[in-house]
Amino acid sequence: MVCSIRLQRMGVKNNPLYRIVVTDSRRAPSSGKIVEKIGVYDPSAKSMDYMFFQNSLNPQEKFKTCYVDIDRVKYWLSQGAQPSDHVMKLLSNMGLVPPNPQVIPKGWDPKVWDQSFRQAHLYWKRKSKIEEQL
Repeated sequence: MVCSIRLQRMGVKNNPLYRIVVTDSRRAPSSGKIVEKIGVYDPSAKSMDYMFFQNSLNPQEKFKTCYVDIDRVKYWLSQGAQPSDHVMKLLSNMGLVPPNPQVIPKGWDPKVWDQSFRQAHLYWKRKSKIEEQL
């Protein structure tokens, strides 16, 4: 079976909660049929430290939490399951998989980028001088 590890959105409006699930990649993601639930990702969760030490932390600060069954993740990866991009980032942050290497676009030349950056900087510098004169 060709499987993928992806996020399944749960929760309510403006407060998402994601399940990390294994699905058959031949099925449409909107079908909701999963092979196995292997974790939970809550991007808007506050940590336990926030509950106990409210004065020491910024109340606007949020901490992302991710709970994963490590044995099942390793099993599904060994079976050839392909994680989605966001799940890959989560797993690499946890140290379960190596991070994806950064892909440099074809034909990318740092000299050209530096030159275009300088031109843009000069343009905005001139524009601000003209606005000051008005």
